[in-house]
Amino acid sequence: MKYAVVTGGTRGIGKAISERLLREGYCVTAVYARNETAAQSFLEENKDFREQLKLIKMDISSAEAAQKLGDEIEKLLPGVDVLVCNSATTDFTAFGNVLPVEWTRVIDTNLTAPFFLIQRMARLITRESGRILLLGSYVAKYPHARSVSYGVSKAGVEMMTKYLVKYFGEDGITVNCISPGTINTAWHDEKTPEHRKRIEDKIALHRFGEPEEIAELCMAIIKNQYINGAVLDINGGYCYQ
Repeated sequence: MKYAVVTGGTRGIGKAISERLLREGYCVTAVYARNETAAQSFLEENKDFREQLKLIKMDISSAEAAQKLGDEIEKLLPGVDVLVCNSATTDFTAFGNVLPVEWTRVIDTNLTAPFFLIQRMARLITRESGRILLLGSYVAKYPHARSVSYGVSKAGVEMMTKYLVKYFGEDGITVNCISPGTINTAWHDEKTPEHRKRIEDKIALHRFGEPEEIAELCMAIIKNQYINGAVLDINGGYCYQ
């Protein structure tokens, strides 16, 4: 039996990754922060996999919380074959009005917590075949007018991926980052049709991506033993228009 842990694993991209892993036969532990409705919906939609699926409710927006999650995982699982760090948050406060507490919240959730979770779980990850996947973002490369903290945190995630390869290479554990473009998730539900059109016009394929397309790439990386230290863009050709 193989075991996977997916943070932010009950909604959006994380949900799609969790579901793909379930279909591939993994026992999946999906971590979520607070949305009980989404968590219960996720369980109901995947009732055929109940024996393979566990949920942990924990807000991992700090180093301390991330290490606490590692403690829980160690009690719950005999080991971890795949760790997907997907949890993220953002802040759309305009530059000039960003508060230190909001900046810290985004950096801690998106960058600091994943680092300390990986550090805590390092001894649990299967040698020779373990996989660590981090979720970056296209805004790490293409600055947007909003959410400076989000873009900076995701740029940090992409560089952290490369640094971590140095520490896990001797154990045969690969570390990679997937950098999605604009994906059809609840994050974009409030965008007007005009706003969506402006974004689509910047994408060569003229559409948002689907969470399942991200999950497909995740699985390809998990199955490949030689992809390591990569930041893989999946954005439909953003800025090629």
